[in-house]
Amino acid sequence: LAAAAAASAAQGAVLYRAGSAWATLAAGSSGQVLTTGGASANPSWANHGQVILPYWSGGVQATGVGTSRLYIEETSTIVGARASLGTAPTGSSFIVDVNKNGTTIFTTQGNRPTVAASGNTSGTPTAPDVTTLAAGDYLTVDVDQIGSTVAGSDLTVTVIIRKA
Repeated sequence: LAAAAAASAAQGAVLYRAGSAWATLAAGSSGQVLTTGGASANPSWANHGQVILPYWSGGVQATGVGTSRLYIEETSTIVGARASLGTAPTGSSFIVDVNKNGTTIFTTQGNRPTVAASGNTSGTPTAPDVTTLAAGDYLTVDVDQIGSTVAGSDLTVTVIIRKA
């Protein structure tokens, strides 16, 4: 093992077993994560996977345009968005919209995250029409519909992004 440790003195290098011999994996780029393909594969560096960006608004909800901005730090792709409520709406569904720099990412409005009346989640994350994000872009959440008899409460919206 002492001979293997001398294989690479570079900072960030990773020592691993490659079949019948020790090998060294050079340091990855900033932000990358170490991954493996299983017991018969060597480790490698990969770009970080998906990130979940949460938005939360407590209490009984009211319709309105979102003003809280969540800024994006690096080029990313929006994978989907989901809405969940602590208290289900009744009478009609609860609908949110996610905006990039003030404009909806759901140009097909029927695809906005929608929680059915008496439901607590919009289910599987909905893929938006606008998916690209650049460093400095920001996201906001609008509440477009709250339920007609009882308004939904304790809203969580999760936006799933994949870093480039």
